[in-house]
Amino acid sequence: MARKRRQPKGKRINPTLFVFCEGETEVAYINFLKSLYRLPSIQIHAKIGGNNITSQYIKNYKNGKPTHEKDLNYLVYDLDVPDLIDRLSQIEDCELLLSNPAIELWFLLHYKNQTSQINNQKCCRELENRNRGYN
Repeated sequence: MARKRRQPKGKRINPTLFVFCEGETEVAYINFLKSLYRLPSIQIHAKIGGNNITSQYIKNYKNGKPTHEKDLNYLVYDLDVPDLIDRLSQIEDCELLLSNPAIELWFLLHYKNQTSQINNQKCCRELENRNRGYN
């Protein structure tokens, strides 16, 4: 009796995560998460897009890179700029990851119990005082 040959399942393609960030702090945080969780099956490309992010900017960045229909796009932005959420929500095929007012406040809340109102400049200064390597 002859053996039946096992049918190949086909190659499973993992998605690539394209993360477009407002500034260097967000990119540093994404790279920290990449190194912390060390998921070799997922590729994460973090790129600073600034406040002038558009669908065309994303398309130009992905041009020439291998892409797949399972790829995901994320926008990591602070909501400290007026009307930014309206512009970001118009970009198609992107998930929004927003911090209000800034991601620096989220970092500061890990160091101390901040109960009073604080602006971005004071928040960054407070982080610099607590962590000398932060700029």
